[in-house]
Amino acid sequence: MRLLHPVKPPRDVTCFNCGHAFTTIAEAQSSQCPKCSGYVSLLDYDITTHWDRRIQTCGNVVIQKSGSVSGVTLRCHHLTVLGELAGPVECSGDLVIRSPGKIIGTVHCRHLRIEKGVRVEFLNPVTATTATIDGHVRGQISCSGAVTLEKRARLQGLVRTSSFIVKPGAKHTGTIEMTTVPNPPP
Repeated sequence: MRLLHPVKPPRDVTCFNCGHAFTTIAEAQSSQCPKCSGYVSLLDYDITTHWDRRIQTCGNVVIQKSGSVSGVTLRCHHLTVLGELAGPVECSGDLVIRSPGKIIGTVHCRHLRIEKGVRVEFLNPVTATTATIDGHVRGQISCSGAVTLEKRARLQGLVRTSSFIVKPGAKHTGTIEMTTVPNPPP
């Protein structure tokens, strides 16, 4: 029976209230923080129309081509943007942008990915651990890890990073500030 319905591994969750990290079963739709007793939503959202309510979940969010999110804060695990996004974003996982547009709010994520051929302008700073750009980006990007420009990428603006990888054919116009990664304690 396990072949037809494999057991999903537990989910890692971080409480929005106190920042405590804990695990819960994969099938859960919500949980309670064992440290502060705060409510933690684990729901996934699939946005297909205009959305103007704040989202705070440890689940994943997809903004479909017909969907738009504006004027509200979006806090989630992974976020995939196929439609329009105009608001602050905080992702504990990956932010994947697959549609052109201007991102008005601040962006914080683990990994930023701009898909091939997509034109994006960030009007506020982007903070990520790593970034992979395969489209055209304008804005300020700060990464504690590597920023990678794929072969057709165009990046215009300030980049702060510890590692800048430019593949043949990619182009950057602007300023690069190389930062150092602190050594882990022994």
